[in-house]
Amino acid sequence: MSNNRFYDPFSALHAARANNQPVKDLYASEQKKNLYLIRRDTGEKIAVNTARYLIGSKTDVCNYIVTDNKYVGREHAYILLENGAAFFVDNNSTNKSYVNGVQAIPQQRIPIKNGDEIKLANLPFVCSVE
Repeated sequence: MSNNRFYDPFSALHAARANNQPVKDLYASEQKKNLYLIRRDTGEKIAVNTARYLIGSKTDVCNYIVTDNKYVGREHAYILLENGAAFFVDNNSTNKSYVNGVQAIPQQRIPIKNGDEIKLANLPFVCSVE
């Protein structure tokens, strides 16, 4: 992958062809990677392990439950995993969400990748792809 800020699938395709690597193997290996959120204040590593991963304070519906921060909403935000891509979505939260310092527009999918910072209100996480 190049040093560009965004992943360019065509660059990966051309690199695979130049190295005589089968293209289907290139994309298969990309699919095997897992997304984690690292909670900055505790260091906790959270596996995003469902197609729609809900984060909030509501204990009966959220995949990751935040009980120690009063600014995180009941169903604050979620992460979507689709076809090997990951997206962050603010779920109309009262105290807002941010991706890399930019406020998320509610219900708008924002592509996320390794190293991106997500904030739910004032609670920071960093994305890790392994």
